[in-house]
Amino acid sequence: MLLPYFTEENNFESSAIIESAALELKNIFNAISKQFMRPYYCAVGHDFFMWIDDHAKAELPPFCPSP
Repeated sequence: MLLPYFTEENNFESSAIIESAALELKNIFNAISKQFMRPYYCAVGHDFFMWIDDHAKAELPPFCPSP
């Protein structure tokens, strides 16, 4: 659901539906991903994970912390 919005180069207003889906993805990913794999996910999908963080509007730590 989120991928089409991610690829539109932010030519839309963030809606409650997108925020909710981003937060759900973040919660699920945090629950099932392996912590030791995080650097690899961040290296390959940094822009996507940063976009999710921006739209999730949550108190959760970022996927890819700044160095």
